[in-house]
Amino acid sequence: MGIVAIAGGTGGIGRALVEAILARGKHQVKPNQTMAAELGVPIIAVDYSSVDSLKDALEENEVDTLISALSTMPEEGVPPEVKMVRAAQASKHTRRFVPSNWAIPLTGK
Repeated sequence: MGIVAIAGGTGGIGRALVEAILARGKHQVKPNQTMAAELGVPIIAVDYSSVDSLKDALEENEVDTLISALSTMPEEGVPPEVKMVRAAQASKHTRRFVPSNWAIPLTGK
């Protein structure tokens, strides 16, 4: 049974992904703390600002698929999703990364 980690698992899309994956019963799911308590699944606490922290969490939990359901917001520096890509590439366990395409750009107009 593969292990799937979902970043942003408490949002609308993220929660739907967690529930759908759990319903199929073919994978273990690791969402964040709030959803974990509601659904009875384990959590992974991560620091999205650190590639090393993300990589360590992926390896310690033997995550083979990382799904991002984060809303992407304009910010300075490297966005969290780019850091997740780098961490997934560096992890010896993670084979797949699914990026988030669910957010809309906010331009202030």
